[in-house]
Amino acid sequence: MQIVKSVLLKNFRSHDEFAADFTDGVSLIVGKNGTGKTSILEAVYLLLNGTSFKSKDIELIKNGKPNMFAEIQKTDGLTPRVIISLTDKAFKINGETSKKLKTEHRYPTVLFEPDDLNLIHNSPNARREYFDRFFGLLNTNYAATISGYKKAMTQRNKLLKSGFATTESVYSWDCLLAKYGSNILKLRTYGASQINQKISDTYNTISDTLAKVELQYSGRVIDEQEYLAILTGNFERDSIVGSTTFGPHRDDFLFIFNGKMAGQTASRGENRTIILAEKFIEASAFTNAKGVSPIILLDDVFSELDDKRQTALMSNFRDHQIIITAVAPPPKLNPLITL
Repeated sequence: MQIVKSVLLKNFRSHDEFAADFTDGVSLIVGKNGTGKTSILEAVYLLLNGTSFKSKDIELIKNGKPNMFAEIQKTDGLTPRVIISLTDKAFKINGETSKKLKTEHRYPTVLFEPDDLNLIHNSPNARREYFDRFFGLLNTNYAATISGYKKAMTQRNKLLKSGFATTESVYSWDCLLAKYGSNILKLRTYGASQINQKISDTYNTISDTLAKVELQYSGRVIDEQEYLAILTGNFERDSIVGSTTFGPHRDDFLFIFNGKMAGQTASRGENRTIILAEKFIEASAFTNAKGVSPIILLDDVFSELDDKRQTALMSNFRDHQIIITAVAPPPKLNPLITL
């Protein structure tokens, strides 16, 4: 299913001017490192989602230029474009201009980039943010629940840091945290269980192995009353440290590979395949939640994958439009664009 027909860039990162047409199916962009392959994906992502996946807006402007321009043509007849200057940003779609890309003009996108391997190796915060976005696809109220939780925690922590907090003064915030927090624990546990129904089979489809992969969530489901009791019991300690020490903001998600932590035992190729399996599940969740097939953007995805895994990768995404970057063309794929 083709979504994006073409892209046009001017003064976008390293590109003075660049234009290309994409195909229905797989579009392969090949070039050496530093030739601007990732920038093409970044421009497509920007015009489908409203933000870059790599950096601040001003960093998209080619050095020494006053502004940048990017445009895509879509199969639905819309032509989103964006102009970013040193002082301004404007999206324009068929004559309508706005500072932000409106929700109705955004399109589901599944992105793989090398930094996604950090989901396994880096901080719990990065994993929480990723899965909170993911679980938002499974439940329409999830984002609002996360937002309400963060606001209540900010106010509770502000009181704790003041040195004048009492159990009475934080009680209203405790009640809100118990309400939102218990719901987050339930939704995250459900989301992890949904992933675990598919991730081993998906991984093994790519790798042609019989590995056991699991997403382990450190939180546990409790009701509001138990949650509130824990907050009350922690009040003295929280007052000393000046922050809320219990709740889903402290939880973690861990990938377990054959019974052991993937970050400690799995090879780079195995970790890459775990993340790709997660991306397949993300694409399926988009389709089920939105009723449309997301576009797939894969940056340097073939590194450390053998021919068999590369073939399996393409098979799993065969029902989507895919735009891929690579340093060299993999077997059975001819470059559409060579930089």
